[in-house]
Amino acid sequence: MKNGYGEVEILEALQKLEALGYMDDRAVASSLARQARELKNLGKRGAALYLAKRGVPGDYAGEALASYEEREAARRLVEKRMRGLKGLPPEVRRRRIFSALQRRGFSSGTIYEMLRIEEEQ
Repeated sequence: MKNGYGEVEILEALQKLEALGYMDDRAVASSLARQARELKNLGKRGAALYLAKRGVPGDYAGEALASYEEREAARRLVEKRMRGLKGLPPEVRRRRIFSALQRRGFSSGTIYEMLRIEEEQ
């Protein structure tokens, strides 16, 4: 008996969690990868760190990130950052966008693509 719960109660709780899909490591890894991309606007490296901090095993994290598309998350982050950078010189905006994308774990190719797109606008 742990913390006042009997073995039967613990097994029933585990079965219920498994039936609800909470015990599926692949599903959890996939869900966290989607959260990293869509809500946290993280690049692929940033998402890998996020999954690792949440305790996702490396092989499941690798599967979840195999088809990770970071460009849309980068675009959203740049749009969000640009709102606060209006009125600053272009070189300052560029440096700050570069730093923000780098801190969030985006690849250098994606960072330079976003900077090029921003310069064209």
